[in-house]
Amino acid sequence: MGISWVPYALVRVTVFFIFGILLYLHYPALSSDQALAASITLAFIYLFLWSIFKRRKFHAFNVVLSSSAFFTFFLLGYLGASLQDQKNHPGHLLSHGDIQAYRARIADQGQEKRSTHRFLAKVQSVRQHDEWKPATGILYLYLSKDMELPAYGDVLLIPGAPQEVAPPQNPGEFDYKRFLGFKNIYHQHFIRAGITKLSQGQGNAIIAFGYRLRLWAKDKFTRYLPRERERNIALALVLGVKDGLDNEVKNAYAASGAMHVLAVSGLHVGIIYLLVSFLLGTFQNKKYGRWVFALLSLSVLWTYAMVTGFAPSVLRAVTMFSFIALAKASGRRTNIYNTLTASALVLLVIDPYLVMSVGFQLSYLAVLGIVFLQPKIYAWLAVNNMILDKAWAVTSVSIAAQLATFPLGLFYFNQFPTLFLLTNLAVIPGALVILVGGIALLASSVFPVIAAVVGKLLQWVVWGVNLAVFSIEKLPASHISSIYVSSWQLWFIIIAVGSLVLYLVYRRLTLFTLLGSSAIAFMISTGIQQYRSLSQQSLTFYKINGHTAIDLISQGRSTLWMDSTLAGNTSKVEFHITPNHLRSSVEDITVHTGFEPGVKGLQILVAHNKKIAVLGAIDRSLSFSQKPRVDFIVYGKKCRKDVSWIVSNFEFDLLLIDGSLYRYKADRVRKEAEELGLNFHSLYHNGAYQVLI
Repeated sequence: MGISWVPYALVRVTVFFIFGILLYLHYPALSSDQALAASITLAFIYLFLWSIFKRRKFHAFNVVLSSSAFFTFFLLGYLGASLQDQKNHPGHLLSHGDIQAYRARIADQGQEKRSTHRFLAKVQSVRQHDEWKPATGILYLYLSKDMELPAYGDVLLIPGAPQEVAPPQNPGEFDYKRFLGFKNIYHQHFIRAGITKLSQGQGNAIIAFGYRLRLWAKDKFTRYLPRERERNIALALVLGVKDGLDNEVKNAYAASGAMHVLAVSGLHVGIIYLLVSFLLGTFQNKKYGRWVFALLSLSVLWTYAMVTGFAPSVLRAVTMFSFIALAKASGRRTNIYNTLTASALVLLVIDPYLVMSVGFQLSYLAVLGIVFLQPKIYAWLAVNNMILDKAWAVTSVSIAAQLATFPLGLFYFNQFPTLFLLTNLAVIPGALVILVGGIALLASSVFPVIAAVVGKLLQWVVWGVNLAVFSIEKLPASHISSIYVSSWQLWFIIIAVGSLVLYLVYRRLTLFTLLGSSAIAFMISTGIQQYRSLSQQSLTFYKINGHTAIDLISQGRSTLWMDSTLAGNTSKVEFHITPNHLRSSVEDITVHTGFEPGVKGLQILVAHNKKIAVLGAIDRSLSFSQKPRVDFIVYGKKCRKDVSWIVSNFEFDLLLIDGSLYRYKADRVRKEAEELGLNFHSLYHNGAYQVLI
């Protein structure tokens, strides 16, 4: 059985468009004007060739025409990404220096963080040398919780200059700068006071109404779901409001394979579309019924998008199902893959950077996996019992979605939920009930007595789903964690999984060969990675704000020194230190905590053959008959000595200005080290220091 590409023309066009976007994101060599000129030229060449050869059926001509068409879309993808890149816009913040103040418009509803409120803001102008100049740029504003918070559309006058987002500060650490760069966000600003509201209501009226609707819905949930944990889970599942979710809940849902339930996306929009089909499907049997049903379903879907405050994940899913609804209404024989890729193409034309969104990638892969694989998996078993048949249908959907998305799950989240089938048997029906219950709660809120009953029932359903998730997460081997997959290994896994699936369907020998080749390549790359990790020894001085951490890694073992406060902060350890352990194949960790003052405030650590002096609150009486020889000196948070004292009392190779220092102190120590001409590295200013030993 062969693979025919004729019905999938739009799929191929979209794939080439995506390749053009990816090329720009990794190699932005051409300017926007050059990419535009190349695209127009190639499009004219295609039209010229088509006009000449359209009546001919020679294979060579078809190859020339299709190649020029696909390459045109490739360049259009490159052009779209270039035009959307705000760094290329004149007057962008990156081209301005010495900013005294700036004006910016609040562009979202804000999100509550642990100690701040975060708002997306779009810059309108900047003040330099007492002169206002037009400017562009998107940034995150972090406002202290004791400040009066702005609303969507407010224009603010903000003193000071925004800071450019810093690159990763530690080996293997999540690249937040790159992540925000794919959203065209290159700056952030932490503000405690001093902002002035210049005007309000300057945003889009429809989006503003959506935000007000979301606040109204959130208020109803707060009123009728008094228990905090259940309320926060319901808010996340129904409205996409995840501010109140604690780390324990997030970790449990991620480890059990249910995290997709907490992110309002294709699953939730698909449930609503199925409900609309069930309730209003009879319209399709009447004259013009298909179009009436399409308009009704689109109205419901876009109303739901509005209630969620036009959350990006919901907009993606609603756009996807809108194309499906319109395709069904047209009555023509449509290809579901072309329909899905058409929705993706529209979204990418609007925002090419979506291609790097984890949510975008997982959503479309999951849907494609379900569309292609679920019918085939479901056909494996013929179940006569209705309840068991429904359970098998849910299971087949779960298997299909997991098979399509697990390579990216390994790459992004470094874990695999082994009991995802069991989890989804509980959470998918539970999500259906909670979503319906949440909508019913909002609809019945005009009748407080009925809403109170619905809220009570909804709270118990959320409690039951939560209990199931936490129970599954606590089962032995509920998930495999600490998985490290490199970019190359990710592609080998994707090729292997894709080849296996296609081979099982089409039985082509070339697919089996590709499967074997990618599997061998994956094993070789894994072996090389393990060999390098186990044959190298490294000493890492981490940069973690307010904390000290030193790590000796040797042959899969880590000896980690860190202060006791950091040791008790699991989230910081996982963010700053664990990625380096994953990359280095660390399986055994010995932790030493405290960094308590040693002899008169001096602590000497021995890491393999290296001596490290950690300077704390040095006692005035500390003196040496002979200068001790050490390899590294760490100027710690409690040290009060100046750098000249260190030079007078130690022989050392490198001075490290610790990340635990306050800014003013780190600046002073760096300045002293520069004036004395010392060999130094500032962890505070320049990030971690790692050396092979």
